[in-house]
Amino acid sequence: MRKFRYILFILAVALAAFFFKFSFFWNRGSETISSAKSASPDQTCEKHETLCDCGREHVDGRAERSQDRRRELSEVIEKSANDAHQFGQWMTAVKQDSELSSDAILEGVELAKVRKASMLKLMKEAPEESLELAISWADYQSLPKQVRDFVETPFSERGDFSVFPNCGGLGAEEQVQVGDSHGVSVGGVHYESTAFGRRENITTKENTPIQGIHLDGLAVVRTTPLQLLSAEDSAALKGVFPIANKDVSLDFLSGEPITSTAVIALGGGKLFYFASEAELNQTNQKLQKLDELPGPHTGAQVIFLQASGAEGEDSPSSGLNWEMLESNAQLQASS
Repeated sequence: MRKFRYILFILAVALAAFFFKFSFFWNRGSETISSAKSASPDQTCEKHETLCDCGREHVDGRAERSQDRRRELSEVIEKSANDAHQFGQWMTAVKQDSELSSDAILEGVELAKVRKASMLKLMKEAPEESLELAISWADYQSLPKQVRDFVETPFSERGDFSVFPNCGGLGAEEQVQVGDSHGVSVGGVHYESTAFGRRENITTKENTPIQGIHLDGLAVVRTTPLQLLSAEDSAALKGVFPIANKDVSLDFLSGEPITSTAVIALGGGKLFYFASEAELNQTNQKLQKLDELPGPHTGAQVIFLQASGAEGEDSPSSGLNWEMLESNAQLQASS
């Protein structure tokens, strides 16, 4: 009987010890999970998910990375603007000299080299801002060749705007769209390009009016088919590019007489005369709408069906025939 009681005592002690250990480790585990969930961001793992498999909640890093990106871009724009300002001051000063000294040209070369580095970065990362800081047609023509070699070249031609879709991943299930690449081919030369605005959403277009700047194999294309020219650029380009109008006293869009100073635009290597900016804007809007049609052979290039080249040749004298142009564009899109 005594032996039986002893065995019961041993079993009771063992069972009590088991429950004590179980309760201890259970409480420790709960405290660990609770502390992990309340951990500060600097105690979390390196994953980017809001809740990862470590069981810890932490701040999503994407918003912070986006802020860093905007800050870096702001610094690039500010640096480019400062470099452009320094170069602009030099251009203003040398315009007053009838003959440039070798020292003045050397100073211009050094300033242009500094500006070139920041401009290339701006063309890649903020293409729209690069066009705002780009050198004008008139200023480009006035530069000595030694300096011109280190600045972006403005251009206007009929060329190809190409879109190259990019996908990441190997298998069909793994492919992720990472953004399209773009290229520009003008005058038999191909340039890499960074698209922005409406050009991010259009397909490849061939033989289309292209205006923009290029530098060291990189090009930025303006979003509008026709570029409004300043009075200085208009004067500098007369005689450089042929005129699209048959009669420069008549508006290219409407064919009505131009009763005040003409508004001159550049597109595809031709000069277009309009009665006002309203007519130019209307023309650009219609051409941009045609660019939305699918296919490489349709879009803004239809304007050249009525813009043959030189003044006096077969070009519109009674305004654009939009019905004919739109019909041609639709035919090309469906072919």
